[in-house]
Amino acid sequence: MTWEREARRFVLVVNRFKWEVAETHLPDEPAPVYWRTNCGIEIGNVSGVRFRGFSRRQTARLLDLLALAPELRTTEPEALAFTFADGAALRLSVDAIDLRLQDWGEPWPTQRRPQHRFEDTPESP
Repeated sequence: MTWEREARRFVLVVNRFKWEVAETHLPDEPAPVYWRTNCGIEIGNVSGVRFRGFSRRQTARLLDLLALAPELRTTEPEALAFTFADGAALRLSVDAIDLRLQDWGEPWPTQRRPQHRFEDTPESP
C-alpha cells in the first residue's frame, strides 16, 4: 500500500473472499471449496492517513479486508474506514469519496469460509 501525498491518492491491494461466488465441489476435494482473490483499491482526494494494528513497512503482510465504510462528520472531513482481520484498521481522511476496486489475478480455492458477524445484519455469515 502507498499514499501518494502529492497526487492525493492512496492505493492498496487486499486479499478478498469472493462472497459473490457460490461454494463449489471439486472432484478431488472432500469439502466444499470457496474462492479468494487479490483486489486493488484506489482512493482519490485523500488528505490524511492513519494506521492501527499494522505498519506500512510490513510489506509481506497480507491483510484480509472485512469492511469498508464511510464516516460522515460535520466537524471534520469525511473519512473512509477500513477494517481488516486481526484488529488492523486504516482511516483515510477524504474531501470526497472517489474509490475504485478491481480484482486482479486468478482466484484461488480455499476450504475456509469466514464466519464474521456484521453489526447491522445479525443473520450474516
